[in-house]
Amino acid sequence: MKKTPHIIDMTPVRRETVSAAEFARIVNERPHAIARSRFEAPRLGERGFGRFEVEYTTPILRNAVPA
Repeated sequence: MKKTPHIIDMTPVRRETVSAAEFARIVNERPHAIARSRFEAPRLGERGFGRFEVEYTTPILRNAVPA
């Protein structure tokens, strides 16, 4: 019986917006991967600590279909 290969559709991402917790994780695990980042303050009444726009030195692969 032939097995069909599992295909994972991945997309290269050069820039993305992440939460403050995700940004802290990226800085701790892969600080060399960040080319530049920019803080986006939360809007009035919005929960959380804002977001960060991160631009990577080389594109990273993300799932094309979000889980």
